Amino acid sequence: MTTFEYKNNILHVENISLKDLACVHGTPLYVYSLSHILDRFNSFTNAFKPMSKSVQVGVHFAMKSNSNQAIVTILAKAGCGMDIVSGGELRRAVSAGVHPDKIIYSGVAKSVLEIRDVIDAGILQINVESVEEIQQINKIALDMGKVASVALRVNPNIDAKTHTKISTGQKTDKFGIDIELASDLYKQMLTMDGLNPCGIAVHLGSQLMSPEPFIDAYKLVAELAKDLMASGVPLKRLDLGGGLGIAYESSDTPPDVNAYCKMVMDTVGDTQLDVHFEPGRWLVGNSGTLIGCVENVKQNDVKTFILGDVGMNDLIRPTLYEAHHDILPVKESEETIVADLVGPVCESGDYMCKNRTLPKMRRGDFFAIMSAGAYGMVQASNYNSRGMPAEVLVQDNNAYLIRPRQTIEDLIDMDIVPEDLDW
Repeated sequence: MTTFEYKNNILHVENISLKDLACVHGTPLYVYSLSHILDRFNSFTNAFKPMSKSVQVGVHFAMKSNSNQAIVTILAKAGCGMDIVSGGELRRAVSAGVHPDKIIYSGVAKSVLEIRDVIDAGILQINVESVEEIQQINKIALDMGKVASVALRVNPNIDAKTHTKISTGQKTDKFGIDIELASDLYKQMLTMDGLNPCGIAVHLGSQLMSPEPFIDAYKLVAELAKDLMASGVPLKRLDLGGGLGIAYESSDTPPDVNAYCKMVMDTVGDTQLDVHFEPGRWLVGNSGTLIGCVENVKQNDVKTFILGDVGMNDLIRPTLYEAHHDILPVKESEETIVADLVGPVCESGDYMCKNRTLPKMRRGDFFAIMSAGAYGMVQASNYNSRGMPAEVLVQDNNAYLIRPRQTIEDLIDMDIVPEDLDW
């Protein structure tokens, strides 16, 4: 589904001009397509309809990819559950109307307060990440007079063939429990009165473009599940995580969701266990763009710099992950130039791209950083005392402000200067 296209030489999202949005709301500005998000969710759920005839299939949006309340609410109303990684995301999910039995809590280093909150809320499951955490959750649940539903997150020690900073399935990563230990640990959990062990979880990382890591991991998980059930252990579900990659540039060939579904059925289908998934980037990544404006163009004898108003505080992915984002002119142009697109933050790492063939732009021109719907605004910061961008959601001919631009007054008002200091 194409929701970004040129109409009368101006880049549009659905039926709204990005130039008009930039003029009304200013830049930097995140813009999302509602139609794209819902189309992706429906595509995912439709792909698994054959499997859902025999087992329950749960889809839980990985909120860490984009936690704007409007987007979370829209997906919740469409029937999507949530995968959370913090107490704050729990509050957001519940506020958006997500029923607790559609919430999965993943992630390491959960605080005592967070564990208490999710047990009290009665969420579907907590994915436990270590022996120590198993013991901790059991004690907290017993102290509360409750039973916590948990799944054992295994680490299969498989290279996800993705960026090292978003890989989570190897022994060198901080996530999960060695799969070799899983069978004995699961049986130990069955003896703990504060726990209701309900499944096995696995997540290899983010932006996986090849099916092989999934196949290898899911086969190991299926083998573990069958061994446990053969020994009389009651299992209810498999949580297969997320990680499906998206196209950030035209040469990318991300996994096809229908082929992914077939692979899931081929690897774990014969366990007859419910399956749950945690897509994040795949649902929202290509739905968004970040609009910026050229402040100036600077040249020296070796380099051309396009100086934009989008900084690494607005979108850190290029400098944090060496990530590629296509960059398009809002006003269509065939003129190009090889340049760095850089921002106003006082760091040499403040760039959106380097040595890229870009549209030739001048002061005042708007540009669109594409595929910015995931891990964009959620990672934004106030570095250099810069207010965070506004966010807009577009549906057909309508544009809705879903987060106002943060002002310097907002930032100053967050700080407290003690009045009784000895000056």
